[in-house]
Amino acid sequence: MSSKRSAKANLQTDTFEDTIGDSKKITENCIVQILLTPDDVAKKLQIEKKTVYNWSSQGKIPFIKINNKLLRFVEADIDRWISSQKGKSNGY
Repeated sequence: MSSKRSAKANLQTDTFEDTIGDSKKITENCIVQILLTPDDVAKKLQIEKKTVYNWSSQGKIPFIKINNKLLRFVEADIDRWISSQKGKSNGY
């Protein structure tokens, strides 16, 4: 019985809790994905918001749709996309 208690204690020490406002979230073994709006992406890329919409509709930039309506971007996907664009010619 004591071995179960010590295993449980070890599990608890391995858990990281992050408190945000009144809620707690357990982040151990979780991937937190930050979603960006088209405005956020436009600012990050220093381009017009309409370009973000155009690139999304053309499949040039990774995006997700929430409820088949809201356009959002996973920050990590955008960062990887930016890295993949280094050294590519844009046709100019």
